[in-house]
This record gives sequence, C-alpha cells and structure tokens, in this order.
Amino acid sequence: MSVLSVERKFNCRDLPTLEQCVGWMELEPLADAADDFGIDISDDNYDRIRLELVNKLKDESLMRAIILGGLVNQQQELMAAAVNATDCEYGFDDYDDSEDEDEDADGEDECFDPVAARMLFFGYAYVDEEGQLIPTQEMAAFLYALDWEQLSADVGRLGTFNRYALGAANLYGVLSVVELVNLINTVMDEPPMKPSKAVELYKQAEQFLDGYDIRNGYIVHIDLLENNAYLQMIEDIKHIPLYLPQELDDLALSGYDEDFPYAFKPMDDLVRLLRPRLSKAERCDGMPYAQIDELFRRAKKGDELLPLPEAQMLLSCLKTNQQKARFRALLKEMEDGARRWEYRGHSAAEMRALELL
Repeated sequence: MSVLSVERKFNCRDLPTLEQCVGWMELEPLADAADDFGIDISDDNYDRIRLELVNKLKDESLMRAIILGGLVNQQQELMAAAVNATDCEYGFDDYDDSEDEDEDADGEDECFDPVAARMLFFGYAYVDEEGQLIPTQEMAAFLYALDWEQLSADVGRLGTFNRYALGAANLYGVLSVVELVNLINTVMDEPPMKPSKAVELYKQAEQFLDGYDIRNGYIVHIDLLENNAYLQMIEDIKHIPLYLPQELDDLALSGYDEDFPYAFKPMDDLVRLLRPRLSKAERCDGMPYAQIDELFRRAKKGDELLPLPEAQMLLSCLKTNQQKARFRALLKEMEDGARRWEYRGHSAAEMRALELL
C-alpha cells in the first residue's frame, strides 16, 4: 500500500497507538530501533526502552523527516536502478550464469519502499495478516494533517540537491555547498536554489540520508569525517581548479554509483582481456570483477597497482607476454585516469597537463 494514501484509508480510532505498536515489537528489532536514537540498551530493561522509544517517536519533526527522507531515498533507489541497467560491458553483462535470487517470478526486482520500511523499523506501523501496512493513530493523524503540496516541493528540491551532493561527495570528497548549489542552478529550470535552503532541507532529513554529511558549509564524504580529515583536504586543494564533467548530469550519476560514469573505459578493457581466459568456476567466484573493483578503488587513492595481490592474481591468469604487457598498460591507464579527491576530481594525467604535478 502506498504510504501517501494511508491517511485516507483508515479511521484513526480503529488503529493501534504507538504504545501498542512498539509493545508488539520483538526484542531485537526494538533494540535496533532504540539504538538508532542513542537510547541506552545495555541493561536490557525493555520496559524503559519501550517508553523512551515511544516518547522519541511522538516528535512530529521525526515523522516528517522519515517521510521526507524516505521519499528522497525512494527517488534515489529508482534512479540508481535505472543507471545500473545501463547497457555497458563492465559489471552487468553475463556477470553470473545463475538467476538473480532477489528477482520475483516475473524476473522483476522487488520494489523497496524506504518510507514503509522506516515506519515499520521504528514502530510507526505494522503489517497485518493481509499484508497491508497499518499505521499507528499518531502517524495516521500526522499524515492526514500534512501539507502534501509543501512536502512534494521539498522532496523535489531536496531530491535534486541530494543527487548532486552524493555525486560531489563521491567525485571530490569535499565541496562547498555554495559551489554545488551554483552548479545545480546552471542546469535547473526551476527558480534558483539557495544554499541556505538546501542545508535547511538536508538538516530536516539528515538522519535518513547516507553517504555524506554537511560540516561547516561543506559537503563531506563520510570517509573524510573521522578526525575531521576533510579540513586538511580543504587546505591542500585550495590551489587546484575544480574538475567539471562535460555534462553536469554525470556528477549526479556518480551519486548512484561512485565509479559511474568515470571508470568504465579501462575496466571494460580489463574485463575483455581477462574474462575469456578464466574458467567458469572463477567467473562464478566473481573474477575478474571483484579484483578490478578493488584495483580501481586503490587507483583513486593513488596507489601503485601492479604490486597489489589483486593485480598479481589477475596477471597469473594470462599466458603470453603480449597479454601481460597489455595488462600492465591497462593498470597504468587506470592509475593515470582515476579521478582523485586530492586533485579536486582531476586525474593524475590531467594534473600533469595543468602542470600541477
């Protein structure tokens, strides 16, 4: 059932309360939900845990955050699925000879609804015997009173910002909100987005948005949050001009897959070189994709690839000197072509062309 129709389907008096719904939760999911809010679960006092969780869940700003963040995530999931269905050789064609276990009988991926999932996870709803999503009285009343027109506008704005912010985090590691919003405004048909509004919308749903955070006016990849590593990177890259994709939409695409659309050329070539020389058992084991993924990840960090165990494993599959020479050349191409955070999205080859290396 669509969450968006839930407020029209039920009489609130027929619905369970938050206390009832949280009371029905099994202990493990209860502890997981409570832990998400920082509720102490160490003493296994489940009566106290349930009470504290219910008090948290009564906050209507949290209800709105779940709906807003869930709908933005739903957009992201659908667009990511479209990107990952792109007809490209790397990672999609004949990766595995077996059927996908996650597909239904019609061969279609099961649809994932982040809004319903969050409502169930926290205890705002349960699924009845007929498989219907049943909200609590509190959530149904909130949905009934919600300004859906304003929510729709906020989902659109935050969804756009989130797509590009994820892409910026993947491509640059760190980028100012002002820079990103200025870029977004060059391709938007709608009224210009303001950086302050983008941050405001993000803050409303940040608990349910993954992959990056906003710190001190900067979009920061989660890998740079530890020990505030992003602050040193900001200093280190000040003299480097920002790399801009030829099509700005490519920046958003890298939010769906951090290697897309920048990685496929050398990776495709490696697959074409290696795959015919692997046994079916090796292919079903994930070769050569898992190893190439790891090599590309290391290339983005600036590592020399040939000495790595993944490279040596793949090299051992090749028989002729010509094949091995081609493999080494492709690794070098990957090293030179990988876009790196410390170069503001540029590759090593581009940095040399700019005379910055």
